[in-house]
Amino acid sequence: MRRKSFLIVAVLLIASLVLGACAETTEAPTEAPTAEDPWANVTPAKEIVWWHQHTGEERENAINQILSDFNSTNEWGITVTAEYAGSYNDIFQKMLPILNTPEVPDVVAVSYTHLTLPTIYSA
Repeated sequence: MRRKSFLIVAVLLIASLVLGACAETTEAPTEAPTAEDPWANVTPAKEIVWWHQHTGEERENAINQILSDFNSTNEWGITVTAEYAGSYNDIFQKMLPILNTPEVPDVVAVSYTHLTLPTIYSA
């Protein structure tokens, strides 16, 4: 039984090598296909407002340094302005009435865990 299994595997292996060697060769494409850039017609905003909840001198200094570096070095001329908007809950409450209006900020740092955890633990 063992010898028969070995012979079957050996014959299949040899057959696959022979059939693979008989395959027609194809040449590699000489030119890479050109893909259309989906971002080609996008014009980035020049000014972005970012609402955040970070407080404390160390965090504020870090944010200011990061934004200063980005604002002075990005190749698109984008300027990001950080605005402290209160706690996560404050930001959430501020966002509700202005969604789908021009008053909404461009970027918001918000966490919904403070809203979902009481629901989970009360169940």
